[in-house]
Amino acid sequence: MTLPIADEAYTAAHTHAAAYHATAADVLRIAGPDRIDFLQRQSTNDVTQLNPDTAVVTVLTSATARILDVLTLITDGEAIHAVTLPGRETAAFLRSRIFFMDKVTVEETDLSVVDIFGPQAAAALAEAGLPDPSDTNGVTRADGAVVVVTLADRIRLLTPEPAALLARLDMPVLSPEGYTVYRVENGIPLGELSEEYTPLETRLGAHVSDAKGCYTGQEIIARQITYDKVTKRLVGLLLDEPVEAGTDVRSEGSRAGTITTAVESPRFGPAALAVLKRDYIAPGTAVSVDGVGGRVVELPMKT
Repeated sequence: MTLPIADEAYTAAHTHAAAYHATAADVLRIAGPDRIDFLQRQSTNDVTQLNPDTAVVTVLTSATARILDVLTLITDGEAIHAVTLPGRETAAFLRSRIFFMDKVTVEETDLSVVDIFGPQAAAALAEAGLPDPSDTNGVTRADGAVVVVTLADRIRLLTPEPAALLARLDMPVLSPEGYTVYRVENGIPLGELSEEYTPLETRLGAHVSDAKGCYTGQEIIARQITYDKVTKRLVGLLLDEPVEAGTDVRSEGSRAGTITTAVESPRFGPAALAVLKRDYIAPGTAVSVDGVGGRVVELPMKT
């Protein structure tokens, strides 16, 4: 994937602010008196922390602790809205997990997701007349329709009218290709969030509580933590030539892992995210990908 150096939105994401319309992400409405308990037993984070002013990011995991989805949860006190990853069938999955005694409903909504990236993201929202974002995981509301959620790597807006919101923001909009390059540079997993990996292998440790009750996959994640069994991790690679996702990474003559996303960055040249065995994750470690040389680098990548 090659991105023109003059790509306006990509440049704005680094220097000011740029939007990304996550068209394939769903926003679900989870209601009923058992909604907190229901999500608490399905996912990794402590959902009891959720309140109208604070969002919770949590990971849906399989019985083998593999990633099914990563949800951003927001509540108005009456119901929970859950933002899914793009292209997941999470509404159907959650409905399949409702026991006959659970007082829970799961419905799709017409809300859309617009993410804002960049060092001046908060100022750009203020210029558009939207409220100043609060601390990380904080939630504010505007005009009775736009919900503003401050996450560690972006400001997330929920709206029923994305076109009107993007016009109001009046900022460059990242293409899917531009967003992919930006997220590789910044170590933001997306395609990596799959049943191939666990949350602790893909930089999601902040969304795993070690102090909550039982949830699907908990025993395996607890063993990974207690017995130091996180044997591979997501890293960045800078490479001498472009490579393809899905290709093996080798180091010191041994298979080290797999390329998960590969791009050509205007700032760094050929670059990739990869999940590598922990013997090879130290920055500076030399690697090869189908004969192409490269090295492991810290995330986010630095010039």
